Amino acid sequence: MRTKFLSLLLMGAMLSCDKEDKHVAVPIAPIILEVTMPTESTNLPNAEAKIQGKGFSGRDIIRLVKQEEILDVDVIAVSDNDITVRVPRQAEGIYRVQVERDNQQSLLLGNFIVPAVVVIDDLVFPSEIVNRESSVRIEGKGFETNDRIVLSNANYGQNIEIPVTTAVDAEGINIQLPAHLYGINRVVVKRERKITVLGELKIAVQVGDVLGGGVVYFTTNSGLNGMIASKANVGTPTEMFGPAVSMSNIAGTSTDMGAGAPNTNKLIQSINQYRLNNPNSNWKNIKTAAELCRELVVKEGDFEFKDWYLPSQDELKELFRQKNLLAQKGAAIPANNYWSSSEGPGDQAGWSAYYVNFYEATNIVSSNSDREGWKIGVRPVRSF
Repeated sequence: MRTKFLSLLLMGAMLSCDKEDKHVAVPIAPIILEVTMPTESTNLPNAEAKIQGKGFSGRDIIRLVKQEEILDVDVIAVSDNDITVRVPRQAEGIYRVQVERDNQQSLLLGNFIVPAVVVIDDLVFPSEIVNRESSVRIEGKGFETNDRIVLSNANYGQNIEIPVTTAVDAEGINIQLPAHLYGINRVVVKRERKITVLGELKIAVQVGDVLGGGVVYFTTNSGLNGMIASKANVGTPTEMFGPAVSMSNIAGTSTDMGAGAPNTNKLIQSINQYRLNNPNSNWKNIKTAAELCRELVVKEGDFEFKDWYLPSQDELKELFRQKNLLAQKGAAIPANNYWSSSEGPGDQAGWSAYYVNFYEATNIVSSNSDREGWKIGVRPVRSF
C-alpha cells in the first residue's frame, strides 16, 4: 500500500512538471539585417527591383508605405541575401518598405524611391539613322493622347526642348520631325509631372543643309556629326590674329580637323594671360580673332547659338572647298585671306599663324603669316 501511494505521488509530480514546461511560441516582427535599398534609377514602375538584406523569408508579405498610401508588392524571388519585387505600376515618390510575417510587421531602414515616370510597355525605339523632316515610328503600349514628346540636343542650346507633333494609337506613336532638328537627340515623353526618356534618335544631315545658325559644310559619322559655318564674317575685313608671344607662351594649337574648338580655348587662355603680364599693351582693348569668334551669338527663333570658334587650318581648308555651295545657301565668303586658329610651325609659332587664301578659285593656298603685321578676315564655325 505504501509503495502504491509513493508511485501515485511521483506520477503526479511528473505530470505537474510537464504542464509547467510547455511553452507557446510567440511571433515576433521580422528582423532584416544589412539592408540596402535599390537606387532610384532601377525602381521604375512595373519593373523588378532587388532589396539587399539578410533574413527575408518566402512567407514575407511586402508593402510600400507612404503616409496614408499602402501598396501591395508582388514578390518575385527570395534568397539568403535579398528579395526581388515588382514595383507597383502606380507607385511614385518616397516610400518605406513594410515586411509582414505571421501577422507581425516591421519597417526596413532606408527609403525606397520610385521616380515619377511614364510607363511604356514593350518599347521598341528606332536604332537606325533617320532623315531630317521625316516621320518616325516608336512602338510601345501605354502612350496617351495628351503625352508631350520633346527632343533635346546640347547643340540646340542649354535647356532647349523641341516639342514634336505626334499621332498616338494602341501600339505606339508616330512623330513628325521639324526641319531644324539634327544630330543625336534625346527623346522624352512627359505626362503631367511624370517624365521618361525613350531613347536617342539619330537624325542625319547633309552638306549644304541650312541649320544650327549657319550652313553645314562638313559631315562625319554618317551625317550625325559635322561642322557649320556662320553665314557672315565677324569683325572687319582687316583683323589681326593676336599678339606675338615668346615660344614659352605659345598656346600649343593643332592644324587638324576637330582641333578648332580646343585651339580657340587655348588661344583665349593665352591672350588673357598675356594681358595680365602686359597691362599696358595695345591688346588690352583689341579683340583677337579667336575672341571675335567665341563672342558671336546667333539667334534663330527660340535657339541661341554661342559656341562658335576659329577653325583650325584643316577645317578652314575644308571650308574653302565648299565656298561655292555656301554662296548658294546665303553664306557667301568674300574674297580675302582668312585666319585659322593654328599657330605657325615649329619655332615660328610665337610670331605667326596659318591662314587660307580665299581669293583663289579652286587651288588651296595656305601658309603662315605675321600675327600682328597682317590684317585679314575671320569666319567662325561651330560643330555638332
